[in-house]
Amino acid sequence: MCRICGDRGGLERVLLELGRRGRYRSLVELATAGGWQGAELAGLLAAALDAADPEVRGGALRLLETSPHPAPAVVSRVVRALTDPDGTVRWLAARTLEASGDRGPEVVAALQVATGDTNAMVQTVARRTLGRLAALPAGPDAPSR
Repeated sequence: MCRICGDRGGLERVLLELGRRGRYRSLVELATAGGWQGAELAGLLAAALDAADPEVRGGALRLLETSPHPAPAVVSRVVRALTDPDGTVRWLAARTLEASGDRGPEVVAALQVATGDTNAMVQTVARRTLGRLAALPAGPDAPSR
């Protein structure tokens, strides 16, 4: 995919422009195919969580799941995705929160609610994540937003 853009920076510029134009399906497809990184791009992927298509929302979550220590605004968008009407999107949101390691009060409260989700996969990930977060030591390096 980077061959199309010439370099990694070119790919990122294309992805950012797609996000700015609201072309979230293309953004997710290209980011998936070519790899991605960067806080600004993570923010655009978070914006893709508002797309009408659940496949686009799910694709954005799959990519956000690999983002190390997402910004608080991104985490808040992922927390909202835990109430998405699509069960797969809710499951991916739970996985993304699990991967983030964030144990802020908003995340913990949302995961506690998700333990009662109608989707068993969401329940499982929410319970597992709460267990892992409880086992983490408190300290200045512990992720909490």
